[in-house]
Amino acid sequence: MLATRSPHTFTLDFMTGASLSRLIALLVVALFAWCPTYTIASDGPKGSLEGGISTVVRSYISAEEKQDYARVYLSLSHGMKERLRRENVVKSANDYRKLRQSSEARWYDFVETKRNVKAETATVLLNVTIEESGEKERVPVTVRLVMQDGHWRIDAIEY
Repeated sequence: MLATRSPHTFTLDFMTGASLSRLIALLVVALFAWCPTYTIASDGPKGSLEGGISTVVRSYISAEEKQDYARVYLSLSHGMKERLRRENVVKSANDYRKLRQSSEARWYDFVETKRNVKAETATVLLNVTIEESGEKERVPVTVRLVMQDGHWRIDAIEY
């Protein structure tokens, strides 16, 4: 690299306007590739709040219907996990699975009826069929979500 220095200037002799533009573009691409970005997998616009909520709610519904309680546990907020630990001695995904399976209730046929989103909290209302001991009942369920560590997490499930 040839450079000339004077007391007041520094120029790169080999740089033309086009090659300088390419260098800047390369640096910008490298910077974006290196820096972590905040995105939420979504069915809507990339990174949208609504899309991120839809993804979490669909994942939750799928896990409930498959009785994949370990996956449900992984989508819970720190606060909800702490409440489960205090109230039910649930310390892990396996403990949560045992707790849910002990109730013998099976949840399925979820229908979202309403959604309310505010900055870093959201409330999703669902109608769910809950079957227990052969009895089926349609039940309104409220799922409260919070933004935590850049991801939507389930903070409460109320029915």
